[in-house]
Amino acid sequence: IWYHFAIMFEALFILTTIDAGTRVGRFLFQELVGHVWKPLGRLSSLPGVLLCSALIVAGWGYFLLAAVADPKGGVQALLPLFGIANQLLAAVALAVGTVILARMGKGRWIWMTAAPLAWLVVITESAGWQKVFSSQPGVGLLAGTPNIHDRINVTLTALFMTVILLMVLICLRECWMILSGRRSVHATGAPDPQPSEAELREA
Repeated sequence: IWYHFAIMFEALFILTTIDAGTRVGRFLFQELVGHVWKPLGRLSSLPGVLLCSALIVAGWGYFLLAAVADPKGGVQALLPLFGIANQLLAAVALAVGTVILARMGKGRWIWMTAAPLAWLVVITESAGWQKVFSSQPGVGLLAGTPNIHDRINVTLTALFMTVILLMVLICLRECWMILSGRRSVHATGAPDPQPSEAELREA
C-alpha cells in the first residue's frame, strides 16, 4: 500500500509542484532580467525562455542534489524550508484578499482574512526565526557544524521572512489609507467589455 501511496504522492503533488514552480519562477525571473536586457525579457523569445528555464531548473536541482548528498539528512533541512515557503504563499494570498475587501468597501468583513493572516504570519515567522537563530541541534539550521547548504537555507529562510513582512506592512498601510478615508475606494467588478476587431475596423 505504501508503494502506491508514494507513487500517487509523487505524481499528484511533487511533480505538479515542480512543474508549476518552474513555470512561475521562469516567468518572474524572465520579467526581472528583462529590466537589465530587454530581449531576454520577451516571453516570445525562445533563447530567453530556454535560458531562464534552465536557470530555474538548476536552482531546484541544486536543492534536490544537496538533500540527497547531505550526510545529516537533507530532507530534515529541505522540508522546513519548503513548509515555510508554502505557508508564506498562503499569507500572501490572505494579504491580497484583505486589501481587495478594503477596496470593495467591505471593511466589516476584513477580519475574515485578517485574522487567519495574523495567525499564519506569527506562527510561520516564529518558526522561521527558530530555524535561523536557534542554537539547539535539530532545530536551528546553523546549530552544530553548519555546511554551505545550511547557510544557503538560512539565507533563503531569512529572505522569505523579510519579503513577507514587507508585503504585510504594505498591505496594512493600504488598508489603513482606505479605511481612514485618505484614499478613495474603487469598487472592483467585471471589466468593461472590449470592442471586437470588426467593431474597431468599422470605427
